[in-house]
Amino acid sequence: MIVFPHCWDQPGMAARVKYHHLGLTGNLKRVNAKVLGDLIDRVSNQSSFRHPIKKMQKVFREQENCQNGIDYIERFLEKNKYD
Repeated sequence: MIVFPHCWDQPGMAARVKYHHLGLTGNLKRVNAKVLGDLIDRVSNQSSFRHPIKKMQKVFREQENCQNGIDYIERFLEKNKYD
């Protein structure tokens, strides 16, 4: 993944991509064909991204049904229904 954060929440999301080793960040003000090509080569050729991507993929798949979140919200609502 190559991300080019621009505004609002994008810098934070790009920081997360970098922190979790899911890809690289680029700078929109400095991007050109060579820079983009170099980023593509780096992200394509680095096997160091494979393990973190597989790990994150597993997390997303485990959370896909959202049952933990649903259970939490239902417990919260039940606990606070008379407040």
